[in-house]
Formats: sequence, structure tokens, C-alpha cells
Amino acid sequence: MTIPPDLNFLHPGFVIFAMGIAGILLLYVSLYLYRRRVLKQLNLPTENPRSQHLHRLRVVLLCLAWLFAVIALMGPQGNAYYPEETQIKVGTREVIFLIDVSDSMSVVDTRMGQSRLNHAKEVAQDLAMLLAGRDLSLYTFTSELTPQVPQTMDVLFTRLMIDRLEVNDGGVPGTDFLVTLEQLKETIGDKSLAVILLSDGGDTEWESLSGPQKQKRIDNIAQVFKDTNVKLITVGTGSKEPITISNLKYQGEPVTTELHPQFLEALGPYFEANEKTTTGLSKEIIHLLDREAKEAVTGWGTGIVYKQYFQVPLFLSLLCLLAALYCPETRKKIMDNLEG
Repeated sequence: MTIPPDLNFLHPGFVIFAMGIAGILLLYVSLYLYRRRVLKQLNLPTENPRSQHLHRLRVVLLCLAWLFAVIALMGPQGNAYYPEETQIKVGTREVIFLIDVSDSMSVVDTRMGQSRLNHAKEVAQDLAMLLAGRDLSLYTFTSELTPQVPQTMDVLFTRLMIDRLEVNDGGVPGTDFLVTLEQLKETIGDKSLAVILLSDGGDTEWESLSGPQKQKRIDNIAQVFKDTNVKLITVGTGSKEPITISNLKYQGEPVTTELHPQFLEALGPYFEANEKTTTGLSKEIIHLLDREAKEAVTGWGTGIVYKQYFQVPLFLSLLCLLAALYCPETRKKIMDNLEG
């Protein structure tokens, strides 16, 4: 059996139980030292000497049994497909991920203690996994647009490229939403697609304006995709509380940044990443995309189904456990078995 390219885990947080391996090792070391100490104190003859190789082999087998059990508990799944009763029309709408990689995205003020960029990357990766079967593209931006992944159905490659993104990936400082969206509009032409924009909403020029000029800037940006077949969805990352950007100064003064939901709300349907779990947020966005689809479906709500693979690590866990229980501890026991 080959590993599915879209392999993921239903409960990735359960990986913390893998730390139990350290407990197994600690218990066996403690038992080994205890036995040595008792034998030395009692000065007992070792008629049935223990084989250190077999002893260590049992420890390794028990550790592997625990590890495979944890992997099974995490719920491995992959090979996504739509069941026959759910006739969802996929592939009719390409999805573009547009991720802000400006300096402000390096700030650590998200709900899970991540940087804004890492939180955006996590959301985008989760969405890419749920969008298996559709055409995906990846762009980043600061003051201009930077293509990262051309149109593809390769979810694994898209997720890997998302994971590699870094702050100021394009090498151009600042953030310019108007230039970015105009460049994207020119790139995609008259295609019918959805753009998922992940950012803190910090437009450099907009933040320097005030009054009517500030609103005019938002209106100009919001008009870019008006009367087109592009559906723009925005996801805000970060906190609404002002925070200083480390190692960045303007005219000798530190620069502060905060999430601007009112800016992002003006561009399209808005989701705030800090208010939901990554899984919950992704499902809401997918539901919005499916609702926007013009195709009537039967069995609505069934959605993507994954094949479950927990049986494989569970089988390996039981196999290692049986091998550990069968493995003898003393040389005499081996000889007895052979003589019998």
C-alpha cells in the first residue's frame, strides 16, 4: 500500500502522547538498575542470566508499539473523494491563495501564540487539503504581487510551498493592496474563480491617510474586482491591539501594527482567524464556496470523504506488542524451549 499524497490526521494534537515513549524508557532503565542493585546486595548466583540484547529488543518493540498506537489514535486519513450520492461539481472554480508576507505579518499576536504569517499558512494549508479536486494557485504580496504556485491540482505541492513562505518573501517592503489586486486582476483575466486573501489588513498608504481620503482608498481597492467573476474572501490574522514590530523603524521611531477588520470587511466576505479554530474556519470558508456554486446537488452537506488508515498503524502496534510479549528474557528459557 502506498502512502496517499494528501495524508493528514484527524486529531494531530494527540501526537503529544508520543512522549509516553520517554516514560517507557525511563521505567526500563529504572528496572534494570533496581535488578542490578538487588542482585549485588543479595549476592545471588545468576543461573538464568538475562540477555541484554533480548532485554533491549523488548524495550524497542514496546516503544514501537506505543508509537504506532499513537499514530492510530491521531486518525490518519487520505485519498479524499466525493461519494456517489453527493454530486458536487468541482473544478468549475479555481481558488487562489493570496497571502500577505509583509513585515507586520511577523508579529506574534495570534490566539495560539503563532506569528500572523504562520497562522495564515496553517489556515491556507488546511483549506488546500479540503479543496482537493479543485485547481489551486498561490501568490504572496507586499507592495507588489509575487507568484509562487501556478494553477495546479497538486495539493501536496501547494501545501509544501505554503509552508516555505517567509516574511518579505518578495524582497519589497511595505504593503499595497491596490497595486497587488490590480496586478492579480491583470494576471487572471476574465476567469471565474475565488481569491482567499489572508492578511492583517495593514495597507501602508491607507494607514497614512485620514478622513475622506482613507475611505476613498478603501473604495478604490474594493472596486478592483467589481463586475468580474472573481469572488474575494478575506481572512484577518492577528490581534486588534496595537503591537510593535521588532527590528523595524520608520524615521527612527518604532512601528506599531494591528489587525484592521474594517479594511478587510470592505473587500468581501470576512473571517477573523483568532475567533475560530483552524478547522472550524476552514469549514466555514469551504461552505461559503460551495454555497456560491451554481450547481444543485443531492445529498447536500455530505462533502468530501476521506479513507481511514488507522487500521495500519494499529495492526503494527499489536504486532510489536505481541513480539515484545513473546520475546524471552532469559537464556535458560530459550534452552528449555529447545529441549522441550
